[in-house]
Amino acid sequence: MIGWLSTILAICMGIVLSLLILPVRQSGRLWWAMALGPAVGLSLSTSLLFFLMILADGQPVWTVLIEGLTSLAVLCLVLPRCWSKSAMDIKETFLSIQNVSPTSWILLACLSIATCMTLVESLKYHEIRPHGWWDAIMIWNVRAKFFVNSSFGLPHTFQLDPIAHGDYPLMLPLSVSRLWNLNGVEDSFDPQLLQFAFFVPLILLLVVTSSINGRLQTGLLSGLTYLSLQSIGEQLSWQIADIPLSYFLLATFVSLTQSLNSNTNSKERYRWLVFAGFFAASSAWMKNEGLIVLAFGFVVCPLFALFKKSRAEVISNTTSFLMGAAPVLGALLLFKAFYAPESDLLTTRSESLLSLLTDPHRHKVIWDYVALITNENLILSSIALLSAAVISRILGSRYQASNVGVGLYLIAGLSSSYYLAYLTTPHDITWHVSTSIHRLMVQLWPLIVVTAIPSGFPSNPSLEPQTQRHLATSPAKTG
Repeated sequence: MIGWLSTILAICMGIVLSLLILPVRQSGRLWWAMALGPAVGLSLSTSLLFFLMILADGQPVWTVLIEGLTSLAVLCLVLPRCWSKSAMDIKETFLSIQNVSPTSWILLACLSIATCMTLVESLKYHEIRPHGWWDAIMIWNVRAKFFVNSSFGLPHTFQLDPIAHGDYPLMLPLSVSRLWNLNGVEDSFDPQLLQFAFFVPLILLLVVTSSINGRLQTGLLSGLTYLSLQSIGEQLSWQIADIPLSYFLLATFVSLTQSLNSNTNSKERYRWLVFAGFFAASSAWMKNEGLIVLAFGFVVCPLFALFKKSRAEVISNTTSFLMGAAPVLGALLLFKAFYAPESDLLTTRSESLLSLLTDPHRHKVIWDYVALITNENLILSSIALLSAAVISRILGSRYQASNVGVGLYLIAGLSSSYYLAYLTTPHDITWHVSTSIHRLMVQLWPLIVVTAIPSGFPSNPSLEPQTQRHLATSPAKTG
């Protein structure tokens, strides 16, 4: 119980910090804070916990207690400052709820039912296999178990068995070990409950992102389309890292696009870039695949400034991004530099790199499984996606160039990196592809949804329906 109180405290700290960083004039600040805050708190608290573990060379109980007390101190210091600005946020939230149309209420009811059904489905999967699949057991939870046992020094923990992938980042194992350490029980249900702390905000983030720039109906359709992917319930229970990673990929996309849609040289832009840097670093702190997103962010921020012929913004954009990434990036660099063993994907191969890249059999295996996952999972989801996009266009939503551009860049970059990793894997390629391709689809699906479904109003304000504006037209703040 104490472990969950500590985790909830970290989540509350994240919500309050998000309110502090969000632009003052941002519509729907309270909704944004509830969508972004839980992940902010969990990522920051585990980074702090890792620094404390370095001092203790392990994870005795006092390191977890100090981390919890620090979260409490930050919450107490920041909350009064945020509370003075929250009266308008609360009023705006109630106004947005009162203005919801009957159609939106019906869609909201459908989304709530679909979310509950997915959660129940994941609980049924948990009953079948309480400890999840191989990755959940050997890569994530086994290290949480060693963290709880403070007699193991940190270097020894990561060198125990190469099968456990000691080079994988620590956000998830540290979150689980905090629960087990303070609760005194290694409950197999705790890792799944932690995923819910990412799954529910992910749906809320999808809804808020589309609703802020367009219609509430579009946001609700985006949430329903996301839940149409059939393997989400299974992944929630048996693969405990992919839903959180998909959240961080989506949050990075949202932060970048919100920054690009802001006024040039405005403080709003730089605040969103701070979020973009934080979530990009957090994705790398969650799984190695997140390193691609982190590199993408460091490239995109200067590039977009150069495209606008504003070289002065290159430094300010990159600085803002780096400021957001710094707290988590520091923990990640320390881990990778001094504790993590070499990745198994970088081990020496008997074949040359060129022969692997040009081997027709390896390409065929990958595309065979792409076709398989399309037939098994993506036909109904693709129909739902196309239907939601068409309905949104009929309702008057339009595509925004920045959203589509950043979304396509991220999807193409991640997909190409996954494909290259498959081609060059030192493992049996059939085994590697068959055991991971469903998880990769879960990671990319939120990005596909927000890229494919239009979520902006026409540029002519007179074309914007006055009765359906909801979150997008909440009273702007003047302070």
